[in-house]
Amino acid sequence: MLFKSKFERAMKWLREKNQGSNSHQIDEEAGDLDLDKTDILAIIISAIIVFGPIILILFLLTYLISLIGP
Repeated sequence: MLFKSKFERAMKWLREKNQGSNSHQIDEEAGDLDLDKTDILAIIISAIIVFGPIILILFLLTYLISLIGP
């Protein structure tokens, strides 16, 4: 490899940098998340907002294709 020493130095620096942030990340993952009724409602509403138009367009396309078909 042409720049092996630079690559090794960069990888060593990344490993050292990530060691400190990994301990913080593990602490966050260990805590359980409690969902309220309002959180679940917000998730459902956001899913409808995201996937609603896509489903509507797909239904419209299938309807138009069925009109054109035999």
